[in-house]
Amino acid sequence: MEKIKQYKKQIIMIMIAIILIIYYLFSKGKEEVTIENLADFTLQNTVQNEITNQVENAEVTILVHVAGQVVNPGVVELTNGDRIQDAIEAAGGILETANLTNINLASFVEDGMKIYIPSITENTEIDVGSEDLSQNKININTANQAQLEELEGIGETTALRIIEYRKQNGKFKTIEDLKNVKGIGEAKFNKIKNDIEV
Repeated sequence: MEKIKQYKKQIIMIMIAIILIIYYLFSKGKEEVTIENLADFTLQNTVQNEITNQVENAEVTILVHVAGQVVNPGVVELTNGDRIQDAIEAAGGILETANLTNINLASFVEDGMKIYIPSITENTEIDVGSEDLSQNKININTANQAQLEELEGIGETTALRIIEYRKQNGKFKTIEDLKNVKGIGEAKFNKIKNDIEV
């Protein structure tokens, strides 16, 4: 009788042990699955973040025309955020005749822009006050009445005649065509020919 009781106790203990082992294994497996899923999720987020950062920080290629006193003038490839100094270096650097006095090397470049590096001679002429005289000339094809009246010997009546002539005959092809306007003879034309352009 005692042996039967002991045998039953042993069976119960074994069953409890089996149940505990099964429970332990089941819990551990579930925990491992959870950790594995969490690791996968973290890895996925990390990869996505890296891809996003790479896209956001991707270098945008731009084209800039560098001309004048540089070793290799022409179009150079730069990246967004580069400066004029970078553009000059991409063009091979400056020549000995270059003058960078009026060039801001720290300025940012933009796609499609043109950078002109003048020579010492050009800048010297500018520094001593030399001007492009064509900038001061009056274009007889585009000037209004007030601008035309700035010309020597051209009053209100003649200025209106010039404008009327343009309306009827189109633009002047040469400055000499201005003599076709009534009131502008050879003498008056000679007074203003150095002050006008087409």
